Amino acid sequence: MSIVTHHRWENAAERPAQEPERSRGWVAEAITIDMRGAGRMLLRRKWHLLAPMLLCLIAAAAGAALLKPRFASTVQLLADPRELQVVRPDATLRVQAAELTATDAETALGVLRSSSILGKVVARESLDQDSEFIGQRPTSEPYLTALTTLEKRVAVKRADKSFVVEVSVWTLSAEKSARIANAIAAVYLQEEAAGKVEASQRASRALASRIGELSVRVQDAERLVAEYRSRNDLIGASGSLVPEQQIAEISKQLVSARARTADARARFDQVQQLRRQPLAMGDVPDAASSAVVAQLKGRYADATRQQADIGARLGPRHPEAAAIGAQVADVRRQLDGELTRLARSAEADYDRARQAEDSLSRTLDKLKTAANDSGEAMVRMRELERQAEASRAIYATFLQRAKEISEQQGIDTSNSRVISPAIASQSPTGLSRSLILAGGVFGGLMLGVGAALLRELTDGTLHRKSEFAAASRLPVLGVLAADAKARRRGALRTFVIDEPGGAMAALVYRLLDLTRAPRTSRLASRSILFLSVEPNFQRTQLAFNLAAAAARDEGRVLLVDADGEAGFSRDLEAMPEHGLADVIGRRCTLDRAVVVDEETGLGVLAAAPGLGRPSPDLVGSALMGPARGFDRLVLDAGTPATHPAALSFATAADDIILVATPGVTRRDTLQDTLELLDAVRGKIRGIVLA
Repeated sequence: MSIVTHHRWENAAERPAQEPERSRGWVAEAITIDMRGAGRMLLRRKWHLLAPMLLCLIAAAAGAALLKPRFASTVQLLADPRELQVVRPDATLRVQAAELTATDAETALGVLRSSSILGKVVARESLDQDSEFIGQRPTSEPYLTALTTLEKRVAVKRADKSFVVEVSVWTLSAEKSARIANAIAAVYLQEEAAGKVEASQRASRALASRIGELSVRVQDAERLVAEYRSRNDLIGASGSLVPEQQIAEISKQLVSARARTADARARFDQVQQLRRQPLAMGDVPDAASSAVVAQLKGRYADATRQQADIGARLGPRHPEAAAIGAQVADVRRQLDGELTRLARSAEADYDRARQAEDSLSRTLDKLKTAANDSGEAMVRMRELERQAEASRAIYATFLQRAKEISEQQGIDTSNSRVISPAIASQSPTGLSRSLILAGGVFGGLMLGVGAALLRELTDGTLHRKSEFAAASRLPVLGVLAADAKARRRGALRTFVIDEPGGAMAALVYRLLDLTRAPRTSRLASRSILFLSVEPNFQRTQLAFNLAAAAARDEGRVLLVDADGEAGFSRDLEAMPEHGLADVIGRRCTLDRAVVVDEETGLGVLAAAPGLGRPSPDLVGSALMGPARGFDRLVLDAGTPATHPAALSFATAADDIILVATPGVTRRDTLQDTLELLDAVRGKIRGIVLA
């Protein structure tokens, strides 16, 4: 290397005004997981994914190894709460309300799981001596232990809207499961029948004792009726009292007597009317009809006809006319006499009928008066009779029901039965070992994915371009190789020359175009500052390649190492006598401190100890002003959080490129760095991921 001098441009135009600073916008946002990047995320968190899977697989394998095959058997019962009425002629089922039958069917489920049923099954099948139910070690209460175990292995359910009940039992033996299930059904049916017989016996005993009391009550009630009737002379026959019977009979006779009186009165009136008016040629009324009247009527009619004929032929003064007139008058007198006799007879009949009616009326009035006088006694007696009748009805009902229950005690009226007995299962039930292993793998996978997602959400490390852009509100200018080996410090390489089609060359030329001086500027020199969120060798590599490309394509370029610890100065074959600290401290001019790289023609200003934190004005006057003779000024300034001088260079530079490391840079670290660069926010052109 050799020291080169350069000339400043005279009458250099003032720098264009800096772009207005952008508003601060790198506040933390909610982290979102891109499904397209889920595979990369799981690959990054592979240990969070694999560890739960391995643990769950081991646990599933242990469980499958300890699992013993289970055999379940099911017996189906018809638990019909309705009963056959065998003592009735039709022998049909007794119909109950729908709510009651549904409740009874649900009750059967509780009865099947009750300790009384299962306890009898334990004793019947000797389960208190079976090691499967009491364990390998003897216990002080084998019966209770076996009962508890059996209760855990019995499942009872009812088919929807039916009386069919299924009882399932599982054991380690298929034959034992079927035997126990059938035993439960048999014990249930026996207990149900025995319970109904016992209930009938209790009811019969209760009814028998009640019937005795009712019999005494009926006798007492009837005795009270008899004594009260005798004491009040309330004699009766055919179910009613004698006065009541007499009143009824006299009433009937009085009605007949009144009818006879009315008939006799009508005949008497007809005869009287006939006597008061001339006898007509028509029919005689029924009241005056008799053989004598009929004969006289005929004679009177003949005599009247002859009188009219003779009067017409001989005249009224003829002797024959006088004779026939005397004959007509005689017949008329006889007829009047007969009618008078009939009138007296009708009057006599009318008087007798009226007297009989009056007699009956008086008798009826007397009976009614007597009945009214005994009315209070009759009311009390009827009350006593009603009580006696009610006691007799209740007594008869109890007596009949006791007889029915007594007849039903020896007859099974239950409608419950076994529909389908349990048979030995041919294959084990429950989870298979392969299913347990598959479940362990699946469960471990879910836990692992959850753990990876949780770690991803709580880690805070940025990995993708979208995460960096959202966290910084800056554009991502490019992405270099994410391989960890590329991030390690190595030798500086001119990728823009060795690999012109590579990612580094493409990114370098993009940055050159982005930071090119405007055409309207009279001063072509442009300073570019490279900063990183954390120490990163790729930042130095990027600054070196950009300076090399600019030196080859644009003209004179100065590369400044402002990162004394990890910059490019250590890659120089020999450290120059003077460096950046000497220029900033004005112990040396820029012309004397710059060396030239013979391979690239690049001017290099190496780092020097004792730089400290110079002020931006000092940087501008000691470095930026003398460097205007170069076409481009590239500065590699390290990390703002650990290098105080980086902020001074950021204030003096025209453009800032921020370098971050995917998978290493954390959200809070990036935001802290941007907080430090808040004053020069408008100069930051974007972020490069390397």
